[in-house]
Amino acid sequence: MAGRIFPGARAALPFGVGLAARGLEAAGKLGLYTLAVAWLGESPSGLFFLALSVLHIGGTVTRLGTERVLSRNTAAYLASGQVREARDTILAGLGLNLLTSAGAGLVLWLAAEPIAVHLLRQPPMTPLVRLLVLALPAQAMAYTAGYILIGLGRGGAAQLLMNALPPVAALAVLALGARSSPGAFLGFALAYVVCAFAAMAVIAQAWARAPRPATPTRADRLPGLGSGLRTFFWVELIQAAIITAPVLALARVAAAAEVGAFSLASRLSMLVLTLVVSLSAMSAARMGASLRREDAEELRRVVRRLGVVALACGIPAVALLAVGSPLLMDRLGVTTSGAAGVVTLMALGQLPFVLAPGRDTLLAMGGGERELRDIAIVQAALMAVGCLTVVPLFGLWGAAALTATTWTCGALSCHFAAKRRAPHAFGRPTRPLVES
Repeated sequence: MAGRIFPGARAALPFGVGLAARGLEAAGKLGLYTLAVAWLGESPSGLFFLALSVLHIGGTVTRLGTERVLSRNTAAYLASGQVREARDTILAGLGLNLLTSAGAGLVLWLAAEPIAVHLLRQPPMTPLVRLLVLALPAQAMAYTAGYILIGLGRGGAAQLLMNALPPVAALAVLALGARSSPGAFLGFALAYVVCAFAAMAVIAQAWARAPRPATPTRADRLPGLGSGLRTFFWVELIQAAIITAPVLALARVAAAAEVGAFSLASRLSMLVLTLVVSLSAMSAARMGASLRREDAEELRRVVRRLGVVALACGIPAVALLAVGSPLLMDRLGVTTSGAAGVVTLMALGQLPFVLAPGRDTLLAMGGGERELRDIAIVQAALMAVGCLTVVPLFGLWGAAALTATTWTCGALSCHFAAKRRAPHAFGRPTRPLVES
């Protein structure tokens, strides 16, 4: 009834569900980051944030770039009625990522002390690195299952299970009395275990309800999971490195308190990117399906709707972080000099994502793996040079400027690459929707 009275209600519902999940995530992360600083102290919270960074890049490596291939192939195969191919994609993705993440977790357990002492130069990190034997496989499987859910059109559930609930659970662990960085990190890991199993249960439910046409409309096969290793792996790894590398570089030249302040500022500013990524995830399945069906009009509607919602939600978020950072840092009791200015700088660096949202998703769904890989390589070169020169010279401010510049470069490059590759999405039908 609501869909007949308000024609846009049904189209807006997925955005509402996704935003609700991301809103819970933002609240959980904000609470987690702030209470970690307040209750653990600046130095222990710096170790906790460093452990999150190691988990993030470790999980990215073990997933081998399969995430976007899983969401793209699942959505596209179901759109063309190729049910068996979609099922094979899902099972292969789950099996491969379980194997790689469990192996990596075991290696980190065995090498925890050398990694903490020699690589990170933070000997107290040893017990947190050992906890990755649980956290790494759990996070990898939660993310793998989440991207499959995105391909199945269950983006809201995906955002909830792979992004929102783990920080909320870790926050609950702190609230219940945990006052050590290993305790907080263990809560984070156990939350991912629960979310991984819950996500697979939702996959089974969504699969049981998926339409099964008698005759597929297409018979061709899309590039498999191996294509992710050749292209998307490097993209995802570099994106993770953009978040992690400045933290690791700063950890080698600065005290743990300064590392904690930068990590907090970085994570606060990235709440904007988190919001935009959520909105893009809500649109990913429709993008993939319309590209597979070569429905240019539907693709334009999806991209246009995504842009409107991103502007409405993202601009206030950037403004709030940029203007309110001094008050926020004061309320959190962060005493590191320059922390508020760093939040402002890094929040402004997120603006290109708000103004041109979902361009990387459009490229990924439309066969633009090479463009994404080339853009990521440029970002990696910029980040590597900056970590070797800018961060050691300018410390906290150098890490912030380097991160903001790298993100901005990537967002603008994705925008122009998407306009060249899929002009139909922007109202200029002059080239095929998908190129081989």
